[in-house]
Amino acid sequence: MIQQILGNPKKETKARKFLLENGIIYTDHTYSEGEFSKSYGLNPLYAQQITRYEVTKPKLANKIKLARLKRLDLKRKRQVKRSKIVDYLDVWAKRIDIDFDICQKEVEILPNPTFHLIPAVSIANRDYKLQRDDYGRVHSPFTQLWTPLRTALRFQKQPLYNIDIRNSQIVFLSKLLREDYLVNNQPETPDIRKFIGLVEDGEIYDHLLKNSQEAILAYLTRRKTQEIRKTIWHEQFLIHICTIARPRMALEWKIAKRSFQRQHPIKSIQVSVTEVIRSDFKQMLFADVFYGKREVNTPITQLFGREFPSVHQFILDQKVENYKNLARDMQRAESELMIDTVCLRLMAHHPEIPVVTIHDSIMTTEQHIPIVARIIREKFERIGFRPSLKVS
Repeated sequence: MIQQILGNPKKETKARKFLLENGIIYTDHTYSEGEFSKSYGLNPLYAQQITRYEVTKPKLANKIKLARLKRLDLKRKRQVKRSKIVDYLDVWAKRIDIDFDICQKEVEILPNPTFHLIPAVSIANRDYKLQRDDYGRVHSPFTQLWTPLRTALRFQKQPLYNIDIRNSQIVFLSKLLREDYLVNNQPETPDIRKFIGLVEDGEIYDHLLKNSQEAILAYLTRRKTQEIRKTIWHEQFLIHICTIARPRMALEWKIAKRSFQRQHPIKSIQVSVTEVIRSDFKQMLFADVFYGKREVNTPITQLFGREFPSVHQFILDQKVENYKNLARDMQRAESELMIDTVCLRLMAHHPEIPVVTIHDSIMTTEQHIPIVARIIREKFERIGFRPSLKVS
């Protein structure tokens, strides 16, 4: 619409940036009918100040009516497509079986095996319905299933293979980062290009961890110590309330907890950590940098800020109103690409391929892996990324 008025793409970008910065228009970063055209709306405060005039020319009135009908039709089509995708995924999900013998062997070593079998029972009985949340993610017993139990999933006695995107959450962060720079008509800085390159190669964690073992080691030791202290104390407290206190109301629970804290403070426990492994570092990076509150200041946030200052500033800017906004935007970007784009393509052109989604990954049979992997790569390449896929 803005481009039609101004007649120049460059002017349109500047005008849109001005209108967004001044709060005249807004966007929720969702996409309309075209995969690369975002939805924008007029700020309700300005909408109230609009003066309406009667259109007397029949030709102009018909043109306006036609434009409104097209917008309504596009909105209706988007809603229909979203519901059709969930129905399509639900049909395939209900055709998936699970081998209970494998599940029981996997969970027998766990302290609470029955709990881990609950999603498997739902899958076996087909007693569930796929649900889509406000951020577009599809939830099902497959997303709740303990990862080792996925080897028990079967389609017509064939095992399912999981096509996973390496560093997927950071890939979607990179997508939001690149979109922000495009909207603001700013060139990508060297550290942003370096960050996106490392993400695409699957080396972002190794790069950050390589030269910071000593500084992070002390921080990890403190975190591990606190976690173990709290775990031990919590286990002792649960035994106490089950055998002695036995609270029946929320108030009695709080009183019992305070009393137990005074009588049994968390004891000092020494934990020895000799090396920071990749999984521990990844957990700290997400907890402190991506999903943590804006004011979090730890050796991890300091390291990330030194290595990628522009990326870190973008992350902080997204958390100004609410620190959870960045995680929500990453989930929304994930569902738009994996559900509304990749699965939509599979539904339209390859309806014979069995599909089970687990957020940022897709499960299918062995013979269909090349097609699904190719579609995932194509859709990512259309937004300027070359993802690294892992099949397991």
